[in-house]
Amino acid sequence: MKGVVFCDEKSIIDSLVLSFEKIGVFMERGTGKEAFKNLPGADFDFLITEFPLNGINRKEFFETLSRLWSERKAFTVIIKEKEEELRTRDLKDFIHIVEKPFKMDSILKIIAQRMSISIEDLDVIKISEQKDLEEKLEMGLSHYGVGKLEEAYREWIEVLRVDNCNFKAMEYIKIAEKEFENAGVDLSEFRKITEPLKLEEKFQEELKLRGKDLYKMVDNIKVEEKISPLEAFILSSLDSKTPLRDILMILPENQKSCLKQILNHFILKGYVEKVN
Repeated sequence: MKGVVFCDEKSIIDSLVLSFEKIGVFMERGTGKEAFKNLPGADFDFLITEFPLNGINRKEFFETLSRLWSERKAFTVIIKEKEEELRTRDLKDFIHIVEKPFKMDSILKIIAQRMSISIEDLDVIKISEQKDLEEKLEMGLSHYGVGKLEEAYREWIEVLRVDNCNFKAMEYIKIAEKEFENAGVDLSEFRKITEPLKLEEKFQEELKLRGKDLYKMVDNIKVEEKISPLEAFILSSLDSKTPLRDILMILPENQKSCLKQILNHFILKGYVEKVN
């Protein structure tokens, strides 16, 4: 799945791109009048756009959205100010409206509904929380930069409590623990702040993925797009009988944290489904 986002507010674009990357959806940033007019010729599944856009009049805007649907079946999510009125004739069944201020998960729900995917099946952290997690990661780096290791460690642990598949948090914690070891700090005492997570020297696999979760390939699915060797291996291993912990055991350490994102990507694409 692929999307395009047009917006004059950089903070909104950055949040949207980050949010969708979390579930394996590639988001391309669009800018400029010509790029917007040429959207019908591009390859993507949905558009997220602010309204109005600088340099694009109302007629051009809605004509482009109509062409996207008629020629590509690409639907649109419009982000607008509450006081910005839309004409009745502009409201079509392929256009969804989100008013500012909005939560990122409201857009994700629209995408999931259009693609006939259960929002619960995505099994990802709430989109509205992602910006907070990024801020916590950055705050931890700020503490780390001035030698406040314990404060940095606490910030990164909080990220891991919410998103137990956060690769950055895992890597930062490993770096901090190495610093503690070099300084002769007793890690067994210091790790008291991580008791709810029960971290070992090597992160327990259930932090990254529940080991008993089972998925299977959708019957008669044909994967036509190019996928990586790691993705092909995971697809070939999903038989609704092999627990994910067994797949994790034979993956290289640096690839284990990617498994959850890959599975969510497969769910969005319709390649696999969860087994209850």
